[in-house]
Amino acid sequence: MQPRPAPVPIGADQAVQATAVKPVMPPKEEIAAAVHAHKEEIAAALLDDTSLKPLPESVVLTVKNTVPILRKHGTVVISRFYAMLFERHPEMRVHFTMDRQARGAAGAAGVPAQVAALSRAMLMYAAHVDDVAALLPSLKVFSTKHVSRGVRRAQYTHVICCLLDALKDVLGDRATPKVMSAWREAFARLGTLARIVEDDIRKKAAARAGYDGFIDMTVVEVHHDCDGVEIVMRPPEGVRPDADAGMFLAIALKNVPNMGRTMLTANILRAPRGVLRLRIPRNGERANEFLIDNVRVEMALRIGMPVGEPKSEVYHY
Repeated sequence: MQPRPAPVPIGADQAVQATAVKPVMPPKEEIAAAVHAHKEEIAAALLDDTSLKPLPESVVLTVKNTVPILRKHGTVVISRFYAMLFERHPEMRVHFTMDRQARGAAGAAGVPAQVAALSRAMLMYAAHVDDVAALLPSLKVFSTKHVSRGVRRAQYTHVICCLLDALKDVLGDRATPKVMSAWREAFARLGTLARIVEDDIRKKAAARAGYDGFIDMTVVEVHHDCDGVEIVMRPPEGVRPDADAGMFLAIALKNVPNMGRTMLTANILRAPRGVLRLRIPRNGERANEFLIDNVRVEMALRIGMPVGEPKSEVYHY
Protein backbone atom coordinates (compact mmCIF):
# COMPACT_ATOMS: atom_id res chain seq x y z
CA MET A 1 0.00 0.00 0.00
CA GLN A 2 1.54 3.30 -1.04
CA PRO A 3 1.55 6.20 1.48
CA ARG A 4 -1.23 8.72 1.14
CA PRO A 5 0.08 11.78 -0.72
CA ALA A 6 0.00 15.17 0.97
CA PRO A 7 -3.07 17.25 0.06
CA VAL A 8 -2.50 19.85 -2.60
CA PRO A 9 -4.22 23.21 -1.98
CA ILE A 10 -6.27 24.89 -4.65
CA GLY A 11 -5.75 28.60 -4.22
CA ALA A 12 -7.95 31.41 -5.46
CA ASP A 13 -5.34 32.28 -8.05
CA GLN A 14 -5.70 28.81 -9.56
CA ALA A 15 -9.41 29.15 -10.30
CA VAL A 16 -10.49 29.34 -13.90
CA GLN A 17 -12.63 32.41 -14.45
CA ALA A 18 -16.26 31.85 -15.38
CA THR A 19 -15.76 33.81 -18.57
CA ALA A 20 -13.41 31.05 -19.78
CA VAL A 21 -16.24 28.52 -19.80
CA LYS A 22 -17.87 28.18 -23.21
CA PRO A 23 -21.67 28.07 -23.24
CA VAL A 24 -23.03 24.58 -22.74
CA MET A 25 -24.81 23.63 -25.94
CA PRO A 26 -27.57 21.05 -26.23
CA PRO A 27 -25.97 17.65 -26.93
CA LYS A 28 -27.09 17.33 -30.54
CA GLU A 29 -25.86 20.82 -31.42
CA GLU A 30 -22.54 20.16 -29.72
CA ILE A 31 -22.03 16.81 -31.43
CA ALA A 32 -23.12 18.21 -34.78
CA ALA A 33 -20.26 20.69 -34.40
CA ALA A 34 -17.91 17.77 -33.90
CA VAL A 35 -19.23 16.12 -37.05
CA HIS A 36 -18.66 19.31 -39.02
CA ALA A 37 -15.20 19.91 -37.56
CA HIS A 38 -13.81 16.39 -37.91
CA LYS A 39 -16.13 14.65 -40.40
CA GLU A 40 -16.07 11.65 -38.08
CA GLU A 41 -18.51 8.80 -38.69
CA ILE A 42 -18.26 8.07 -34.99
CA ALA A 43 -19.44 11.57 -34.10
CA ALA A 44 -22.45 11.07 -36.34
CA ALA A 45 -23.33 7.96 -34.35
CA LEU A 46 -23.39 10.05 -31.17
CA LEU A 47 -26.32 12.04 -32.55
CA ASP A 48 -28.57 9.01 -32.19
CA ASP A 49 -27.69 8.26 -28.55
CA THR A 50 -30.37 9.56 -26.21
CA SER A 51 -28.34 8.81 -23.05
CA LEU A 52 -25.81 11.56 -23.82
CA LYS A 53 -26.79 14.65 -21.88
CA PRO A 54 -25.09 18.03 -21.61
CA LEU A 55 -23.22 18.79 -18.42
CA PRO A 56 -24.66 21.58 -16.27
CA GLU A 57 -22.67 24.81 -16.43
CA SER A 58 -21.87 24.54 -12.72
CA VAL A 59 -20.25 21.13 -13.32
CA VAL A 60 -18.25 22.44 -16.28
CA LEU A 61 -16.95 25.39 -14.26
CA THR A 62 -16.06 23.23 -11.24
CA VAL A 63 -14.14 20.72 -13.38
CA LYS A 64 -12.32 23.48 -15.25
CA ASN A 65 -11.34 25.04 -11.92
CA THR A 66 -9.19 21.96 -11.30
CA VAL A 67 -7.18 22.45 -14.50
CA PRO A 68 -4.30 24.34 -12.79
CA ILE A 69 -3.88 21.65 -10.15
CA LEU A 70 -3.94 18.89 -12.78
CA ARG A 71 -1.39 20.76 -14.85
CA LYS A 72 0.95 20.91 -11.86
CA HIS A 73 0.17 17.66 -10.02
CA GLY A 74 -1.56 15.45 -12.59
CA THR A 75 1.18 12.83 -12.52
CA VAL A 76 0.72 12.49 -8.74
CA VAL A 77 -2.99 11.81 -9.28
CA ILE A 78 -2.35 9.25 -12.00
CA SER A 79 0.45 7.50 -10.11
CA ARG A 80 -1.94 7.10 -7.20
CA PHE A 81 -4.67 5.91 -9.59
CA TYR A 82 -2.54 3.12 -11.05
CA ALA A 83 -1.46 1.98 -7.58
CA MET A 84 -5.11 1.75 -6.53
CA LEU A 85 -6.27 0.07 -9.73
CA PHE A 86 -3.67 -2.70 -9.70
CA GLU A 87 -4.05 -3.30 -5.96
CA ARG A 88 -7.85 -3.55 -6.10
CA HIS A 89 -8.17 -5.19 -9.52
CA PRO A 90 -4.94 -7.06 -10.35
CA GLU A 91 -6.70 -8.84 -13.22
CA MET A 92 -6.59 -5.56 -15.16
CA ARG A 93 -2.81 -5.62 -15.40
CA VAL A 94 -3.10 -7.78 -18.51
CA HIS A 95 -4.51 -4.83 -20.47
CA PHE A 96 -1.48 -2.63 -19.74
CA THR A 97 2.15 -2.69 -20.80
CA MET A 98 3.50 -2.95 -17.28
CA ASP A 99 7.06 -2.06 -18.26
CA ARG A 100 5.77 1.43 -19.04
CA GLN A 101 4.76 1.76 -15.41
CA ALA A 102 8.46 1.94 -14.58
CA ARG A 103 10.13 3.27 -17.72
CA GLY A 104 10.35 7.02 -18.12
CA ALA A 105 8.75 8.85 -21.01
CA ALA A 106 10.88 11.06 -23.22
CA GLY A 107 11.02 14.59 -21.87
CA ALA A 108 8.94 13.69 -18.80
CA ALA A 109 11.69 13.94 -16.16
CA GLY A 110 11.60 10.24 -15.40
CA VAL A 111 7.82 10.01 -15.07
CA PRO A 112 6.64 6.56 -16.24
CA ALA A 113 5.35 6.67 -19.80
CA GLN A 114 1.83 5.48 -19.01
CA VAL A 115 1.53 7.91 -16.11
CA ALA A 116 2.63 10.83 -18.28
CA ALA A 117 0.23 9.91 -21.09
CA LEU A 118 -2.83 9.46 -18.90
CA SER A 119 -2.12 12.62 -16.91
CA ARG A 120 -2.04 14.58 -20.19
CA ALA A 121 -5.33 12.98 -21.23
CA MET A 122 -7.00 13.84 -17.92
CA LEU A 123 -5.78 17.43 -18.16
CA MET A 124 -7.14 17.73 -21.68
CA TYR A 125 -10.50 16.34 -20.62
CA ALA A 126 -10.76 18.82 -17.75
CA ALA A 127 -9.86 21.73 -20.03
CA HIS A 128 -12.29 20.68 -22.79
CA VAL A 129 -14.98 18.94 -20.77
CA ASP A 130 -17.65 20.96 -22.60
CA ASP A 131 -16.16 20.53 -26.09
CA VAL A 132 -16.86 17.20 -27.78
CA ALA A 133 -15.18 18.34 -31.00
CA ALA A 134 -11.88 18.88 -29.16
CA LEU A 135 -12.10 15.58 -27.27
CA LEU A 136 -13.09 13.29 -30.11
CA PRO A 137 -9.66 12.72 -31.77
CA SER A 138 -7.96 11.74 -28.48
CA LEU A 139 -10.94 9.68 -27.42
CA LYS A 140 -10.75 7.74 -30.67
CA VAL A 141 -7.04 6.98 -30.11
CA PHE A 142 -7.62 5.62 -26.60
CA SER A 143 -10.78 3.76 -27.61
CA THR A 144 -8.98 2.06 -30.49
CA LYS A 145 -6.32 0.76 -28.12
CA HIS A 146 -8.97 -0.39 -25.65
CA VAL A 147 -10.79 -2.32 -28.38
CA SER A 148 -7.53 -3.91 -29.53
CA ARG A 149 -6.81 -5.18 -26.02
CA GLY A 150 -10.31 -6.42 -25.23
CA VAL A 151 -11.14 -3.95 -22.47
CA ARG A 152 -14.68 -4.68 -21.28
CA ARG A 153 -17.27 -2.01 -20.65
CA ALA A 154 -17.80 -3.16 -17.05
CA GLN A 155 -14.14 -2.42 -16.29
CA TYR A 156 -14.75 1.31 -16.72
CA THR A 157 -16.46 1.27 -13.33
CA HIS A 158 -13.20 0.15 -11.70
CA VAL A 159 -11.25 2.81 -13.56
CA ILE A 160 -13.61 5.66 -12.70
CA CYS A 161 -13.81 4.70 -9.01
CA CYS A 162 -10.02 4.59 -8.72
CA LEU A 163 -9.62 7.90 -10.58
CA LEU A 164 -12.08 9.58 -8.23
CA ASP A 165 -10.39 8.15 -5.15
CA ALA A 166 -6.94 9.18 -6.42
CA LEU A 167 -8.15 12.71 -7.14
CA LYS A 168 -9.70 12.90 -3.67
CA ASP A 169 -6.47 11.71 -2.04
CA VAL A 170 -4.35 14.33 -3.76
CA LEU A 171 -6.77 17.20 -3.20
CA GLY A 172 -7.24 16.32 0.46
CA ASP A 173 -9.52 18.78 2.28
CA ARG A 174 -10.07 20.64 -0.99
CA ALA A 175 -11.93 17.64 -2.41
CA THR A 176 -15.27 19.11 -1.42
CA PRO A 177 -18.56 17.33 -2.14
CA LYS A 178 -19.12 19.87 -4.95
CA VAL A 179 -15.76 19.11 -6.60
CA MET A 180 -16.11 15.36 -6.32
CA SER A 181 -19.73 15.40 -7.49
CA ALA A 182 -18.74 17.44 -10.55
CA TRP A 183 -15.93 15.05 -11.45
CA ARG A 184 -18.19 12.04 -10.88
CA GLU A 185 -20.71 13.49 -13.35
CA ALA A 186 -17.97 14.41 -15.82
CA PHE A 187 -16.50 10.90 -15.71
CA ALA A 188 -19.96 9.39 -16.21
CA ARG A 189 -20.39 11.43 -19.39
CA LEU A 190 -16.92 10.44 -20.56
CA GLY A 191 -17.88 6.82 -20.03
CA THR A 192 -20.93 7.31 -22.24
CA LEU A 193 -18.83 8.92 -24.97
CA ALA A 194 -16.25 6.14 -24.76
CA ARG A 195 -18.92 3.45 -24.95
CA ILE A 196 -20.38 4.91 -28.14
CA VAL A 197 -16.99 5.39 -29.77
CA GLU A 198 -15.71 1.94 -28.79
CA ASP A 199 -18.89 0.18 -29.88
CA ASP A 200 -18.50 1.75 -33.31
CA ILE A 201 -14.81 0.84 -33.57
CA ARG A 202 -15.43 -2.73 -32.34
CA LYS A 203 -18.30 -3.33 -34.76
CA LYS A 204 -16.27 -2.18 -37.77
CA ALA A 205 -13.14 -4.05 -36.66
CA ALA A 206 -15.05 -7.31 -36.20
CA ALA A 207 -16.68 -6.96 -39.63
CA ARG A 208 -13.28 -6.58 -41.31
CA ALA A 209 -11.51 -9.22 -39.22
CA GLY A 210 -14.18 -11.88 -39.49
CA TYR A 211 -14.04 -12.43 -35.71
CA ASP A 212 -14.74 -10.48 -32.53
CA GLY A 213 -12.14 -10.23 -29.77
CA PHE A 214 -9.29 -12.76 -29.84
CA ILE A 215 -8.80 -16.01 -31.74
CA ASP A 216 -5.98 -18.55 -32.02
CA MET A 217 -3.81 -18.31 -35.13
CA THR A 218 -0.85 -20.45 -36.17
CA VAL A 219 2.65 -19.14 -36.87
CA VAL A 220 3.67 -20.27 -40.37
CA GLU A 221 6.78 -18.11 -40.94
CA VAL A 222 9.38 -16.55 -38.64
CA HIS A 223 12.00 -14.06 -39.82
CA HIS A 224 14.39 -12.69 -37.19
CA ASP A 225 16.63 -9.67 -37.66
CA CYS A 226 18.67 -7.38 -35.42
CA ASP A 227 15.68 -5.18 -34.56
CA GLY A 228 13.01 -7.78 -33.87
CA VAL A 229 11.00 -10.36 -35.74
CA GLU A 230 8.47 -10.63 -38.54
CA ILE A 231 5.95 -13.44 -38.28
CA VAL A 232 3.21 -14.66 -40.59
CA MET A 233 0.03 -15.85 -38.89
CA ARG A 234 -2.51 -18.23 -40.45
CA PRO A 235 -6.07 -17.86 -39.09
CA PRO A 236 -8.47 -20.78 -38.58
CA GLU A 237 -10.25 -22.23 -41.57
CA GLY A 238 -13.01 -19.96 -42.80
CA VAL A 239 -11.51 -16.77 -41.31
CA ARG A 240 -9.86 -14.35 -43.74
CA PRO A 241 -9.02 -11.13 -41.87
CA ASP A 242 -9.02 -7.97 -43.95
CA ALA A 243 -6.34 -5.52 -42.79
CA ASP A 244 -4.13 -2.80 -44.23
CA ALA A 245 -0.46 -2.05 -43.67
CA GLY A 246 -0.03 0.32 -40.75
CA MET A 247 -2.89 -1.06 -38.69
CA PHE A 248 -2.06 -2.88 -35.46
CA LEU A 249 -3.33 -5.62 -33.17
CA ALA A 250 -2.69 -7.12 -29.76
CA ILE A 251 -1.10 -10.49 -29.06
CA ALA A 252 -2.06 -12.08 -25.74
CA LEU A 253 0.72 -13.99 -24.00
CA LYS A 254 0.88 -16.13 -20.90
CA ASN A 255 3.70 -17.49 -18.75
CA VAL A 256 5.95 -14.51 -19.45
CA PRO A 257 8.67 -14.60 -16.75
CA ASN A 258 7.88 -12.27 -13.83
CA MET A 259 4.73 -11.10 -15.61
CA GLY A 260 2.44 -14.06 -16.23
CA ARG A 261 -0.38 -13.03 -18.57
CA THR A 262 0.18 -9.86 -20.59
CA MET A 263 -0.20 -8.36 -24.06
CA LEU A 264 1.93 -6.64 -26.65
CA THR A 265 1.16 -4.56 -29.71
CA ALA A 266 2.25 -5.75 -33.17
CA ASN A 267 2.31 -3.72 -36.37
CA ILE A 268 0.58 -5.18 -39.42
CA LEU A 269 2.87 -5.11 -42.44
CA ARG A 270 0.29 -6.60 -44.80
CA ALA A 271 -2.45 -9.21 -44.97
CA PRO A 272 -1.99 -11.17 -48.22
CA ARG A 273 -4.39 -14.01 -49.05
CA GLY A 274 -6.07 -13.87 -45.67
CA VAL A 275 -2.93 -14.30 -43.56
CA LEU A 276 -1.33 -11.62 -41.37
CA ARG A 277 2.31 -10.53 -41.60
CA LEU A 278 3.25 -8.86 -38.32
CA ARG A 279 6.23 -6.94 -36.98
CA ILE A 280 7.27 -7.16 -33.33
CA PRO A 281 10.10 -4.73 -32.52
CA ARG A 282 12.84 -5.40 -29.99
CA ASN A 283 12.21 -2.47 -27.64
CA GLY A 284 13.45 -3.72 -24.27
CA GLU A 285 9.96 -4.55 -22.99
CA ARG A 286 9.68 -8.01 -21.49
CA ALA A 287 6.65 -9.14 -23.49
CA ASN A 288 8.28 -8.23 -26.80
CA GLU A 289 11.60 -9.77 -25.85
CA PHE A 290 9.91 -12.98 -24.68
CA LEU A 291 7.97 -13.47 -27.91
CA ILE A 292 10.94 -12.58 -30.13
CA ASP A 293 13.13 -15.11 -28.34
CA ASN A 294 10.54 -17.88 -28.19
CA VAL A 295 8.33 -17.67 -31.28
CA ARG A 296 8.49 -20.77 -33.50
CA VAL A 297 6.74 -22.10 -36.61
CA GLU A 298 3.55 -24.02 -35.76
CA MET A 299 3.17 -22.15 -32.47
CA ALA A 300 -0.37 -20.98 -31.69
CA LEU A 301 -0.80 -17.36 -30.63
CA ARG A 302 -3.88 -15.55 -29.36
CA ILE A 303 -4.47 -12.70 -31.82
CA GLY A 304 -6.75 -9.67 -31.41
CA MET A 305 -8.65 -7.81 -34.10
CA PRO A 306 -6.74 -5.48 -36.46
CA VAL A 307 -7.56 -1.86 -35.65
CA GLY A 308 -6.31 1.64 -36.40
CA GLU A 309 -5.92 3.64 -39.56
CA PRO A 310 -3.74 2.41 -42.44
CA LYS A 311 -0.19 3.75 -42.13
CA SER A 312 -1.09 5.23 -38.75
CA GLU A 313 1.28 5.38 -35.81
CA VAL A 314 0.91 2.63 -33.21
CA TYR A 315 -0.12 4.45 -30.06
CA HIS A 316 1.29 3.43 -26.67
CA TYR A 317 -0.13 4.54 -23.35
